[in-house]
Amino acid sequence: MSRNIDDLNVNYTEAEEQELNVNLSETEEKELTVEESFAQLDEMVKRLESPDVTLEESFRLYEDGMKLLKKVHATLDGYEKRIQILTSDGMLEDLEDM
Repeated sequence: MSRNIDDLNVNYTEAEEQELNVNLSETEEKELTVEESFAQLDEMVKRLESPDVTLEESFRLYEDGMKLLKKVHATLDGYEKRIQILTSDGMLEDLEDM
């Protein structure tokens, strides 16, 4: 699903439009790191707080943000499950088994 800034119905400068188009394309093309995801979520919140954002854009941003947040949560859960603790007898044990 490819989107561009024209789909967002928001008044941005030409430079802002280009940056947003690049960010949307990059997000769709690659898997974001947790840090990149949080940065993207932060940008979404800033845009939501803008007085110029339309109701439609607000709903789109909210939906996209919730999807991204769900992915981040799943990634962090996966990291947590992979954490292992070295026991006193030299065996590796999953954190959840403790």
